[in-house]
Amino acid sequence: DSSRFNPAQLSAMDKRKRERPNLRLPDEVKDNLDREHSVKEAESYNIYCAVCHQRNGLGNDRFPPLSGSEWVSGDKNVLINVVLNGLEGNIMVKGKSYNNRMPKMALLSDEDIARILTYIRQQFNNADSVTVEEVSKARKLLAGDSQVSGNQ
Repeated sequence: DSSRFNPAQLSAMDKRKRERPNLRLPDEVKDNLDREHSVKEAESYNIYCAVCHQRNGLGNDRFPPLSGSEWVSGDKNVLINVVLNGLEGNIMVKGKSYNNRMPKMALLSDEDIARILTYIRQQFNNADSVTVEEVSKARKLLAGDSQVSGNQ
């Protein structure tokens, strides 16, 4: 609580903070990875995706990058289906092989999926948004396929 200090004390503290080489003040533009997106978009990505794909979308040795990925910037229906169905087995992303498992995320609402996919397409790629309607349509097609295969 800064009300416990007089203006001279606050000024001295501010000066010490700015002169210390081991302290760095955040840069409002450069340090804000989510500056172009709503808090909700970034929050959803960070909750469901960043653990594997990293907050910056660059992935790691086990999980593929989303940034600059042909999977992300390509056909939206493929991307939506990866989220709804999950993905297992060997895939190539940006010329590198990845062989891991992505769980189904069909438990998320169409709104959440559209929000997350729009975030990764715009934050890490120069691609257009994904709409709730596109996710809903893909989910309905997936449900139809499940019913057909279940009847055989």
